[in-house]
Amino acid sequence: MGPSRPNSFENLVRLTQQQFHRILYFGDDESETYPTQDRTHLSKDEGFDVQKWGPILSLTDEAVVKVALQYQRHLMTELTQADEGVSIASAELQARVVRHAVGFNNRVFIVEYSDGWSICVRVPACGWGDHWSELHIRNFTSQACTMRYIRENTNLPMPEMLQIDETFNNALGAPFMIMTAVKGREANAIWFDDAGLTPSQLEQKRQNILKTLATGMSELRNLEFDTMGTLHFSGGLPTSLGERISEPTVGPCYNWNFGWLPDKTNKHENDAITHPYPTSQSWLRDRLEKWWKEMHIKDSKKGGEQKSYLEHRGIYILYSMMLEYFPYSSKSAGMDPYPEKFVLAPPDFDWQNTLVAEDGAVQAYIDWDRAETLPRYLGWACVPNFLSADWRIMYEWPAKHAMPPSELARYREDYSRYMREACGDETDCYRYTPKSHYFSSIEFAIGDAKLMEEMVFKFLDLLVPRTRKDEHVIRLGDEGFREGEEEWLREQFKNLFAC
Repeated sequence: MGPSRPNSFENLVRLTQQQFHRILYFGDDESETYPTQDRTHLSKDEGFDVQKWGPILSLTDEAVVKVALQYQRHLMTELTQADEGVSIASAELQARVVRHAVGFNNRVFIVEYSDGWSICVRVPACGWGDHWSELHIRNFTSQACTMRYIRENTNLPMPEMLQIDETFNNALGAPFMIMTAVKGREANAIWFDDAGLTPSQLEQKRQNILKTLATGMSELRNLEFDTMGTLHFSGGLPTSLGERISEPTVGPCYNWNFGWLPDKTNKHENDAITHPYPTSQSWLRDRLEKWWKEMHIKDSKKGGEQKSYLEHRGIYILYSMMLEYFPYSSKSAGMDPYPEKFVLAPPDFDWQNTLVAEDGAVQAYIDWDRAETLPRYLGWACVPNFLSADWRIMYEWPAKHAMPPSELARYREDYSRYMREACGDETDCYRYTPKSHYFSSIEFAIGDAKLMEEMVFKFLDLLVPRTRKDEHVIRLGDEGFREGEEEWLREQFKNLFAC
């Protein structure tokens, strides 16, 4: 376990003793703004799915303020009972909603108290009626506890998880979580904002984003686990900020996000949970074999020698080969591989979840929905998604706010260098960073034939650029490898994926 940081209660005591209640760890920079999209009036005419959101779209500011004030009274009571040096103003604080935001799966309210302190109240889209299932409750609790656990055991900049209520028995009539609000702008807003800047000044901001992001993510280096899955905490989220969270165990992953609509046929029930895996190789192989079985059955109904069958078989052959050369475990000279360890990582490591100051310094990473332990080559040492855009489907360049492949490659090199510097001698996970875009793109595509085809074509372009990729894949599916071809390709993938 890594070095311990002050617990949540100690942070809040120190905060309360300041003149203004401000964001816990980023001071009082009025040049920053809350990164939200204002949606004061929500309706299906604005593109919001009423079937998905239901009454969550109709939550009022008054109900949110009531929840915020109830939490403030609870917090003040706890602080004064534990620390005689904390004083409470004679008049009770007031609060108001200053921002609204709607994400893909959550609605967010930024609430500001009259003393200047701000919190974020977050409500899941499915938090109503029979849409709110037991699986969602477990996922919701795991996310809140995981955030608290990371905050208590690392110095990674992120919101402080303050309180959750997974029931309907509150002023909102919906489950919610409360965390500290963080001021800042989404990373892309700073990255592409060249107004009034010279090219060198803009580049300085970009380098600051990369360096502080790598430094922050490296804080997760001391949190390692023996299996792959979701963190479970037997005691749940402590109701007192003075109580440290329990040590987690690794259990099943919950695959339904907070925007999942219930399927009345229950035919997807088996997809809701993934059991823990002892190795990432078994996890990846299971997913690939499941996809191939589904494609084989589907294609067989249309005739075994049809084009789609040969394409899918060719993709399966190449994917099977690529997965053989992933860096599954650490090795030491002259010894067998160590047992594979698993680490944490942001679930959606991208622009919109990375908040930065005007100088590019990362202020917080804010989205931890469905966080789980991952193999080290897919964990915190990976480059952020926005630096691997050229390895994702639908990448287009030139286009507005799109970087050319050469520029993305250069920034990946910069990020890898900063990660190496941040890790020092404490871990060797930095060795995965330069090639993490390969591993994450391959993994992400498994289960989707179109995405897998895209990945296969990308690697064929890289390794055998003068071939017709579609014909190559179909020929493999029909005839298999030609003499010497398999050995040559294996050597190429072995070298390409070596870390």
